[in-house]
Amino acid sequence: MKLGYHLARALFEAPVHDRNTALAAITLIACGNKLLTAALERLRKERSSSDSPIISDRETNLDFLTLLELSNVMEIRSALRPSPAPLSAPSRRETYHRLQQIICSGEPDHHSSLFSRFQDISSPPMATDRGVLEGVVEAAANLRRRLDEIKPDWLRYRSESEPLIDTFPDFRKAVEDRLTNLTTPIKRALDQLQQAVTPDLDLSRCKVLAREVLSDGHRVALAVFTPLDLPSLRVARRPLILEELQKAVNIARKGERSIVLAELTEFDYRQAANNLDTHKDEYYVIWDSLIHNALDHILSNVRHADREPIHNPWLRAPDSLQDQQADTAHLWVCLNIQKEYVAILLRNRTKMRAKKVLKETENKPWIKTFEELGGSVTYSNPDLGILQTTVQIPYSFFLDSPGPSGERSKP
Repeated sequence: MKLGYHLARALFEAPVHDRNTALAAITLIACGNKLLTAALERLRKERSSSDSPIISDRETNLDFLTLLELSNVMEIRSALRPSPAPLSAPSRRETYHRLQQIICSGEPDHHSSLFSRFQDISSPPMATDRGVLEGVVEAAANLRRRLDEIKPDWLRYRSESEPLIDTFPDFRKAVEDRLTNLTTPIKRALDQLQQAVTPDLDLSRCKVLAREVLSDGHRVALAVFTPLDLPSLRVARRPLILEELQKAVNIARKGERSIVLAELTEFDYRQAANNLDTHKDEYYVIWDSLIHNALDHILSNVRHADREPIHNPWLRAPDSLQDQQADTAHLWVCLNIQKEYVAILLRNRTKMRAKKVLKETENKPWIKTFEELGGSVTYSNPDLGILQTTVQIPYSFFLDSPGPSGERSKP
């Protein structure tokens, strides 16, 4: 153990990482977890009692950090590395992508969440059910990690999520307890299947727990996503995403200006149908509190728009032109439904050129909010004296797509 401690200390204090530090880390791992635990614990105590400061991630040898990531000594890892390592704090983008994989797959029932597929298992489970049982255990572990990563201030305020925002720690603990009660007997059943013994699994109780867990997962998902509402889109009825956008328009600070949300036309509905996968039951748009606040900031910029209002710039049907000719606003908003994202288009009258607007806003935090998720905010001048702001927000299915999404094709 003494040798392991000295090796760990030398690795911790090594000024650079090279083949020697890599070999030291591999040697410590190969010695087994018992020796590694003891060596790191001794090092932790030494550093805690020392007058010298704890070394930060930026200064600590990369191979030592890698050793900590590969070890399962979580308490020691936290004590030796008070600042989070780059890989230990997944971004919102990563967390949301994994959450949708577990809960909001958007696929038909027989391809949906493993918690749903678990409902089809008959009693007693057979060897052929092993894949689903193992999948439920893995999905439960993944959901537990996602709940640990999600911060309450990410959750969008809505009547259904208000209690969730106020009591998220208690909610998370209740879900974790359900996950434990669900997976413990399933793991035992898997061991029995491995031994060719008929599992004594209380399947009905486990199915109830799986449904409760899935319901809990949906509560969280719907506080950071909003459904596109494919059923409504397919029958040319105002979709839920447009209702959410209308709410954002209603609460935006307007001053003496006006904002109007353009309704989707028959052309828009046909275009959406062509862009979306007909095999999916639903699409989910990122719509958490940070996106909501950033969009509010952009909409509220209408206060700086020209005083002269404009007509709806997206009218496509000639027969409706006369009816809506009287409708004017200082800012018009339109929803454009694309294959991988929704685009929110905003147009207003201004003398400012798009390049100048970009220069003045490119480092604003609300721009970064969209970019962090693979979205973007871009500007153009479609007509003289008209500025278009295009906000792209990806669907949850495409959060693993390369970014930044400023590279995406513009509508």
